[in-house]
Amino acid sequence: MSEESPNKSYRGNMMCVQFSYDFKIILPIEDGKALLELLSRAELYISEYKGPERIEPMDKDIQVKFIARTKYELLKLAFMRHEDDKSD
Repeated sequence: MSEESPNKSYRGNMMCVQFSYDFKIILPIEDGKALLELLSRAELYISEYKGPERIEPMDKDIQVKFIARTKYELLKLAFMRHEDDKSD
């Protein structure tokens, strides 16, 4: 019952982009490179509960690591098994 992976037809290695401790995305390497290029021009929009809205330079750490296709497939399989266990 899990949704189709957007990366099913892609057969190459993957890139994991970590924005924070609990927010990591994984995508094909070429897409990851394009995302990093876009982020290189990004600025931060700050909107706090009390205080004025403002724009600041992007000073957040973004970590990148590469994941072999075989590891990606193993991790995806583990997720699918977990989802199947939940539906039983």
